[in-house]
Amino acid sequence: MPEHHEEHYKLSEAQELHARGDRAGAAALCRVILSVTPDAAGALHLLGVIMSEVGLHSQALPIFERAIAKGGVEPTLLYNYGMTLRALGNPALAARAFHLAADGDARDIEAWNALGVTRLTLKQFEPAVTALQRATDLDPARSDIRTTLAIAQIGLGLAQQRARAFAAAYEVLVDATRNAPGNAQTHASLANVLRDMGRFAESQAAFARALALAPDDSGIIANQALSHLHAGDVDAAIAGYRRAAALAPKDEPIRSSLAQALLMAGRFAEGWAEFEHRLADPAIAQRLIGMPGKRWCGENIAGRTLLLRCEQGLGDTIQFARYVPILAASGAKVYLVGPARLARLMSRVAGLAGYIADDALPPSADFYAPLLSVPHLLKEDAIASVAPYLSAEPWLATQWRKAMDVVAKTPRIGIAWQGNPAYEMDYLRSVPAEHMADLIRGMDARFLILQRGEVAQSLRDAGASDLGPDVDRDDAFIDTAAIMANLDLVITSDTAIAHLAGALGRPAWVFLPSAPDWRWRLNSADCDWYPSVRLIRQPTPGDWAGVVAQARAMLIAEA
Repeated sequence: MPEHHEEHYKLSEAQELHARGDRAGAAALCRVILSVTPDAAGALHLLGVIMSEVGLHSQALPIFERAIAKGGVEPTLLYNYGMTLRALGNPALAARAFHLAADGDARDIEAWNALGVTRLTLKQFEPAVTALQRATDLDPARSDIRTTLAIAQIGLGLAQQRARAFAAAYEVLVDATRNAPGNAQTHASLANVLRDMGRFAESQAAFARALALAPDDSGIIANQALSHLHAGDVDAAIAGYRRAAALAPKDEPIRSSLAQALLMAGRFAEGWAEFEHRLADPAIAQRLIGMPGKRWCGENIAGRTLLLRCEQGLGDTIQFARYVPILAASGAKVYLVGPARLARLMSRVAGLAGYIADDALPPSADFYAPLLSVPHLLKEDAIASVAPYLSAEPWLATQWRKAMDVVAKTPRIGIAWQGNPAYEMDYLRSVPAEHMADLIRGMDARFLILQRGEVAQSLRDAGASDLGPDVDRDDAFIDTAAIMANLDLVITSDTAIAHLAGALGRPAWVFLPSAPDWRWRLNSADCDWYPSVRLIRQPTPGDWAGVVAQARAMLIAEA
């Protein structure tokens, strides 16, 4: 028998063994083929598949790469290569492999599905939707693909604030629930979309259908609790999160969500204790590695050195720096440890002994603690009023006073409307520029833009001023703090700008969605954290026009 015929025969035999579940026998035959013909692409491909199936992905990867080098870009080979790359934590390269596989066989449902799922993992929502739509078109009955498509469409809506994406996800999921009425996750996905559309009663009905099918699914229960929270029913949200936490006691996001619901309800002692579960988040745990000294557990620290580790965003750091003067008053020598770009601003926190950049940890200290753990360690059951506890650099405030022509009698109002678009809930908290333009248009005031980045043309047309590209160029918020010292009012969405104004004790109005972040609580116009801050809330979900109408009326009344 010619050699190539024998190789083909053995490969066919190996494939039959693999199909019958005999991976060991199939792998052995592949190795026999490769001992004679090391570049046999078919044998390399099958051996790589077997290695991946038994979890030996790092060994499978070079085998697939040899097969591609010798046999070319065959679609099935590229698909299996992509699956191995994804298993090894390389979704970017996996997406390229899936894309080539789908291009090579445009009717390969699994290639389009894998491409869509991987793009979704990478938060590349638009190409994820495109790929998953192709897979759905090829097999409309696949409810798993339709559900993933809906999730991608939700992501597209969150990232790009496109109402049409939510509507499209809704239509897809309604159809999917009809085709697969027994799929709990599909009903839950529909409930999530309805929640994000502000249709809370319908959302709860969809969650009820999901939980009838999967009554002990902690993820569905937690999402139902979030729907209660967005509807303003914080007690129902707490009950739901407790039930989810009982089913999944080690699930950090669920425990942290319960903590935030408790804090929103004003149940501070219980909420701060529950909030300690956030420390299981690998990103936060990583920041505590290598901290010198003993972990502070609330003991007497008079005369001792305490390092407070900044752990989350800039707004959180500014907000929780309020505990520095409280700790300093107890006799501790308190330092903050965090990003170098905050050093200049945060060095001006009252009572702070010093600010230490992340990469300049001292060799020793008595104690350290995560910054957001301080209220729990102090056993706080209320929020003490300490603002202002931060100040602008006097010389810089003078420089900006001259630049801003503060002798003019027209009120000077700083504005910010857009948070970090990478934050998954930013679509709820950021105010569309056209609404801010409606706020300032025709008002007898000078409006100054406080946020960095490209200024919306609609705001320039409405009369807002840009203070130039050098603001905060070298140090985070250092110029913004000095500018605020010369303003009559700050108007902002829920961003770090709100915390900066409050910590400085400057008058500020914060525009909030109907379902705000936990720290702003519910209903009241007063702010527990900052006495100088007034909260203006959406009357109904998504109603920024209502917020602007309130603010304009207040500006006119105070003129």
